[in-house]
Amino acid sequence: MQTPTESLPSQHSVIRKWEAFLEQRRRIRHAQGLCLAGTFQGSLDGQTQHAVALWDIWHTMSCPLEEPKAVVVEGPRAVVELYGLQLTSDGNIQVEPLDAIETTTDVALSFADLNGQDVNGDGLKELVVETWTGGSCRACDKVRLFHVSQRRLKELSIPVREDVIPKSLVDLDSDGQFEVIALDTEWEGYGMFCKACAPRVEVVYAWQSGQYIEASHRFPHFYTARIAELEQRLQSPADDQSYASDAISLLLNYIRKGEAAQGWQRFQTLTSPIRFKDPAWAEEAQGVAAKLGTRFQLE
Repeated sequence: MQTPTESLPSQHSVIRKWEAFLEQRRRIRHAQGLCLAGTFQGSLDGQTQHAVALWDIWHTMSCPLEEPKAVVVEGPRAVVELYGLQLTSDGNIQVEPLDAIETTTDVALSFADLNGQDVNGDGLKELVVETWTGGSCRACDKVRLFHVSQRRLKELSIPVREDVIPKSLVDLDSDGQFEVIALDTEWEGYGMFCKACAPRVEVVYAWQSGQYIEASHRFPHFYTARIAELEQRLQSPADDQSYASDAISLLLNYIRKGEAAQGWQRFQTLTSPIRFKDPAWAEEAQGVAAKLGTRFQLE
């Protein structure tokens, strides 16, 4: 049985045909103010040879447009296009449009390092696309996973809250299946903290029974390493704000690890008023402690 690659002419011929097709697509996308952000070729389902093109408005800064547009007011700001490459009866290569996903929120797209690999062990190769909205917030960039199902792009569901943002893929247990590391951005701008100084904690999602599920408790070593980093920073904080933020982050990591009681005890010690130089931050820490204790039923 021929593989998708073997059923087509030489790779050089495929590349030439794909590049010629892209030139036609460029004219269309340029008219919309979009430029090519990246391309990929390979079989994503083991049956069809695929080609993927990413288009966005961010790359217009390095892409000469016939009629440059600073902002796309209407229409997509970024697009993922899926194509099938087929050998016709007369020996030519046909580029068949299969699917396209458009977004009006992201301005930049790129392929992650793991793109085109089977990251979850389901037998299909995934498109791993990094997106950016153009802002500087913690939720402004994320990673999205797609695979091909019935000749269409299907995004792999990651059951996160709106403020939990998938950020990266890491094989935490070296089993060949990559976990999704998401950032809980609920704490950005929490209390008196500046956005950059806000507490932070990651949430781990693992592939199980055909879907990603929250599985932080299955990877205690991940949080043990985070806790060790925070404990080291707490020994020599830059200021009261950094100290308070790291203390809260420490508690949140203990909770994700499944050791809430131990984390709460350590947190109460760290947030004693005598630990702070500024009385305002000592008061803030006590208020945060009361809120977190009630929320996580730790008191």
